[in-house]
Amino acid sequence: MMDYQFIEEQCKRNSKIAATLVDEFLMYYAAEDKKFRNYMEKLFAAYQHVLKDLPADAEVMYKAQYIIHRIFCKNGLINKFINHSALKHITKEERSFLEHQIKYPWKFSYSIVVGRPAEKFFYMFDVFTGDSYLLYSPAMSKTLEERWVNLWFNLITFNGTCWQTYG
Repeated sequence: MMDYQFIEEQCKRNSKIAATLVDEFLMYYAAEDKKFRNYMEKLFAAYQHVLKDLPADAEVMYKAQYIIHRIFCKNGLINKFINHSALKHITKEERSFLEHQIKYPWKFSYSIVVGRPAEKFFYMFDVFTGDSYLLYSPAMSKTLEERWVNLWFNLITFNGTCWQTYG
């Protein structure tokens, strides 16, 4: 039997590092690159007709997820950043976190819930790749308390014990 309490502790540790290192530093560091920012703005401009119908904070959230994905996707920007002097200040644990992300790139997943083995945990099936995986997501738990969702689109990262959502 899986020890979901242990797995959740791993997830929370991973989220804590991501909250400081990724959300408060790397995302902004990547966004400072004018060439990258202009490229992203051009991509998003093509979808303004969709974004205008979404809640006001949706575009900011999608841009943040896009930046984070570009950092941690396969062959992502993290490979360029990992040895940069801007990261000399990080702890050994944070460096280990970044090195782990290079080994296990983040990805987007269109998936459906096929089981719920514990609170905040879901067995997911990716409808495009056919992959099945265990996912930790407090946000999905909260959403499902309010309404049912047939198809999920999540940015996910593997933390060594399971996948977990970002954002």
